[in-house]
Amino acid sequence: MEIQLSVITVVYNQAEFIQNYIQSLIFLSRHYCLEVLVIDNASTDSGLLDLKAELGKLPESISVELIESEVNLGFSRACNQLSALAKGEVLLFLNPDALAQESDLAVCYQLAREGGISSPALEGQDGRRYACSSPFYDRYFFPLFKLKYLFRLADQRTLRVDWVQGACLFVQRLRFLAVSGFCEDYFLYTEDMELAKQFSLRQWPVWLVQSESVVHPKTQIKPMQMQRIYSNLRTYFQGRHRLSFDLYQCLLWLVGRISYAELRFYFRLSLAI
Repeated sequence: MEIQLSVITVVYNQAEFIQNYIQSLIFLSRHYCLEVLVIDNASTDSGLLDLKAELGKLPESISVELIESEVNLGFSRACNQLSALAKGEVLLFLNPDALAQESDLAVCYQLAREGGISSPALEGQDGRRYACSSPFYDRYFFPLFKLKYLFRLADQRTLRVDWVQGACLFVQRLRFLAVSGFCEDYFLYTEDMELAKQFSLRQWPVWLVQSESVVHPKTQIKPMQMQRIYSNLRTYFQGRHRLSFDLYQCLLWLVGRISYAELRFYFRLSLAI
């Protein structure tokens, strides 16, 4: 039987989410002929042993491949390695902490088949939805576009957006490979925005499907994570899209997302990456 969906997952020290992840795979297998491609990025917790045991319990109809990396490859590089092995018409990049059990995600799947990127709405563990899409940060009037997005989040329709978070991201395999996958300049974070940017440059759509959702815990960003994000944004602006990062810092400050002192602090930290 032809594989419809290739589920690609990168795991790193996420033992507490393995059970939920397996539940998501079983649920999706009821609606799609799927294969599962997983890479463990040199985890140091018990997650790898748990993952091996649980993957072995999946129905035989689900093709499973688990790669144990000796080093942490980062998210982008690991995803690209797995996508090169995928056979499905559509790729689903699914975080192990994203729980898919309420919806068959059929709209997301179909939009990806038609050549776009798509994502369901994301809900916290309290059932409340949170912003999982945004305008591109290099829009010159980013604060105004951000306000527009916040108003649109209340809409329950399928919306065409600039980019979506990669926690549960559907994309047509051939188009993903056509843009060379995720940009490996980004070790972690920002790769989803860069992918959407490459689609946008080719006039390929990106969709947020508000009628479908998955549970994905919204966690507090830690200082080291913020350092990584800040460094990635410098790469996005200066190295790839030739725009002034100083302008973006001003926009962030104006919309109150981060204080000026924090901006300077993270800038100094990011120089070490």
